[in-house]
Amino acid sequence: VSHSGYYDAKDRGKLENSVCDFARRTKTRVIFLVEYADMKPLDYLVDGVIATKCAMEEGRRIRTLSLQKLRGCAIKRPVYLYSLHNGMFKCFYDSVHVEIENPKAPEPIPDVNESRVTTGIEDLDARINGYGSFNLFKGDYAPYELLMQAVSINSLNLGRTVVFTSSKQSELITKMLPFVEPQYQENVAVIDVRDVNELNKEVSDFNDRIGAEKKLAFFHFDEIEIERDKKEVMVKEIILSLIKDGFAVFGYTSEEKGMGREMEPIASVFIVLKLIAGIPCMYGKTPGTEIYVMQLNTANRFPELKLTPME
Repeated sequence: VSHSGYYDAKDRGKLENSVCDFARRTKTRVIFLVEYADMKPLDYLVDGVIATKCAMEEGRRIRTLSLQKLRGCAIKRPVYLYSLHNGMFKCFYDSVHVEIENPKAPEPIPDVNESRVTTGIEDLDARINGYGSFNLFKGDYAPYELLMQAVSINSLNLGRTVVFTSSKQSELITKMLPFVEPQYQENVAVIDVRDVNELNKEVSDFNDRIGAEKKLAFFHFDEIEIERDKKEVMVKEIILSLIKDGFAVFGYTSEEKGMGREMEPIASVFIVLKLIAGIPCMYGKTPGTEIYVMQLNTANRFPELKLTPME
């Protein structure tokens, strides 16, 4: 049943009561589609109330639906993210916290071209043409970890060097290794950022031992604990030094402590990360993209990240 709510209040009430009464007596399922958001007598008659909302994030559409009432049922999750991509309704669930049995190393995805590094995600490569020399990620950490995991697993299986500069990422390495070929599992290391020269020496020694042509380095800018003005100078010095040595550099910063404003001018790729209704999402600012929902496909026994546009 679809109506706009512009009927006379008494007539509308009679219609709604009659339809609800008919549905209960005949065990017929009825869905009312209404175009108002405030509370009406109909809300008390029906068994469930679902409200949809469309919001904007820097000119990009975000669609959510909220469960406001489900008679006789506990509402454990009140808000869901959904998409109308290709004219199809799709509601998203948390697919990230899934255990993968009998893990295997995936067939690695090749680079888009000589000057770019594959993201390890075919959907994302098609939209941003791979990663560049310095790549900036700003926002919520959980979506960043998914992107970091995808590019690291793929790069390691291509025989490349992967360097992390945060002890927080040791746990991620443990999660990744079951999906990396045994001969490449020594190609990853955690090296603390204490001093520019010391970092460069440790990274150089590690890379000389591995001997990989292409290399990746990951920074968690929020964890570098020095004065902000000195921090910016040091970080830029480290980034330029690593790029000169052939590294693709990846930097993460949160919204609260963020160095995004300072780092954005030198980033060849800048991605914003959001947890919306508990679902990891991302969009590109450089290059510009729409918002994508990030979902893990584990059917092939490895964490394959898929992107769905939130249209």
